[in-house]
Amino acid sequence: MVRLLGSFHHWLGRRITRKNDYVAKQALEVMANAVDVVIPGLFWMESLPFLTKLPKWLYPLPRAIQDQANLLARYLYTLSLEGSQSKQDSFSKRLIEEQNENGLSDAEVASLTSNLIGAREHHQ
Repeated sequence: MVRLLGSFHHWLGRRITRKNDYVAKQALEVMANAVDVVIPGLFWMESLPFLTKLPKWLYPLPRAIQDQANLLARYLYTLSLEGSQSKQDSFSKRLIEEQNENGLSDAEVASLTSNLIGAREHHQ
């Protein structure tokens, strides 16, 4: 947890001093839930890909997963934008400054920041 909080300081450009901070809790929850998603064969649609083409009313899971991923990406990108406004140097500040130069989409910026959180969490 301490390393995770430290990574937020370098990522967002702000120090998170409490374990029950909203941003830290959200990141930990995402990491805990991500474990279930990466288990091979957990969902039928992995074995039967045609299921992803079924109408949402018949098989809503693929769309629900995509909607959740889009929501998380917007959340992480917004946090990166917030962190980029800090006076201190941070990962998100540099990432946002170089986003256009490197041709990164908002979703790619969100993915890079989430990978940073995941990497720090797994090295504890």
